[in-house]
Amino acid sequence: MIRFLTIKTHKLFCFLTTTLNQYTAAGPAVFLYDAHSNLRSDGSTTMVKTQENRLESASGTHTAALARSRL
Repeated sequence: MIRFLTIKTHKLFCFLTTTLNQYTAAGPAVFLYDAHSNLRSDGSTTMVKTQENRLESASGTHTAALARSRL
């Protein structure tokens, strides 16, 4: 799918966004998204989602392991 990019400048950084208003780049950081438009990586931290599309863990610069209780 082709997405058009717009360029926004703010001080010394250049921000690239898609038509869905997702950042593809901001300064030196590069952002990656999955097929459901969820952020997968911000260049330093990678996020893992469950099949229900819930954040399960994050690794890299910031780390987290999430657990959900069942009601």
